[in-house]
Amino acid sequence: QSDAEGFINLFGLPLKINALMKEKAGK
Repeated sequence: QSDAEGFINLFGLPLKINALMKEKAGK
């Protein structure tokens, strides 16, 4: 399970950053 959590964090972090950048670009 620890490996799965790390895997999700690896993809989750860039997804959050991508969403923030999209919000800034939208404004």
